[in-house]
Amino acid sequence: MEELRELKVLVSRIDDLKRYEEDDDILNLALCYAISEINKRRGYTGEGYEAKYHMNALQGAVDWLGRLGGNEYTSFSENGVSATYNEIPSWLASVIPPAYFL
Repeated sequence: MEELRELKVLVSRIDDLKRYEEDDDILNLALCYAISEINKRRGYTGEGYEAKYHMNALQGAVDWLGRLGGNEYTSFSENGVSATYNEIPSWLASVIPPAYFL
């Protein structure tokens, strides 16, 4: 699976996510989550996902991995670092639902 290889490259360069680099199970789960969310938004029922959303799937997997343990906080601050999660992450917001094409 090409996506898994590419996701490994991405997480290997993100300090907070390096611990997942060799965990194929969690990386595949992250990819499945992202692809599932893209397909739900598109109403796509085929195998895999539409190729034009390849980078969205990778971004979604990275986003999901980054949120592990965060319980979907809408905002938090610790030691001067703060994070706010959007309701719809940018990687998913850029996936256009099919109704927009009508």
